[in-house]
Amino acid sequence: MAKNRGMKLVRVLMLAGVVAGTVAAQPTVNAGGVLNGASYSTTNPPGSLIVIFGTNMASNAGVLLSASSTPLSMKLQNSSDTISVTINDKPAPMYYASTTQTSVQLPWGISDGNANIVVTRNGTASAPQQMQVAQFSPGIFTVTQNGQGMALAFNAIPITVNGKPALAIAQPAGSVPGLPTVPAKVGDHMFVYCTGLGAVTPAIADGAAPCALSGCKTSDVQRKTTTQPQVMIGGVSAPVEFSGLAPQFVGVYQLNFKVPSGVPTGNAVPIQIQIGGASSRAGVTIAVQ
Repeated sequence: MAKNRGMKLVRVLMLAGVVAGTVAAQPTVNAGGVLNGASYSTTNPPGSLIVIFGTNMASNAGVLLSASSTPLSMKLQNSSDTISVTINDKPAPMYYASTTQTSVQLPWGISDGNANIVVTRNGTASAPQQMQVAQFSPGIFTVTQNGQGMALAFNAIPITVNGKPALAIAQPAGSVPGLPTVPAKVGDHMFVYCTGLGAVTPAIADGAAPCALSGCKTSDVQRKTTTQPQVMIGGVSAPVEFSGLAPQFVGVYQLNFKVPSGVPTGNAVPIQIQIGGASSRAGVTIAVQ
């Protein structure tokens, strides 16, 4: 997949109403306003996407500054604004910035515990705001982009839509406007996009996607997590076939699994990721027939 298409998909995965823009007042970061980009919990894992809520982080409402290629830059810039983010004084690769919402990758080397985040716009820095960092904080990207409801879980075998192959989301038929949806069934090979699964090997630089623009090498697509997660579907453990970074994206993990026998059926069957003693939020579901 070309990089610009990949960047668009990541925005679909996590963008939830944004804005941007000229010169300005001091930016602020809301207390408790630094959230896991998938689950929207306050616990943030190194290497994953985070969302920052605040004020005056860009100039004019309605204009979004966003990255268009990888590796991600440590600042976003247009004719009105130059915006950057540091976490414990370490520059964070930037996805997008708006007046009240900004997204970055939490650098891989940030230690667990409390960290200070600062947003700087046109040379004016926000006061440091404390955020929580943890080695693991699994979160599943959802259709509603708020960490709840329908999971962005796909059947690995394409279907044909209007004469072209397409990946179907494992949700009730017709439930996601503009996207193909087909409930999962026992034996299906699936994958889900998520965050917070911890370190990978081989390691990767901040802001980098595993695959180069010219394509993927085998070593690139095999950046596996160093800790094996567990996927639970309706309380039943699903065999995990791959756990690592999604090849085209920065800070996004991909979990491949097989739908096991014994799972309950329905339009909203719970799916949960467990890793290193941490679990993804309840209330995320797939459809199983």
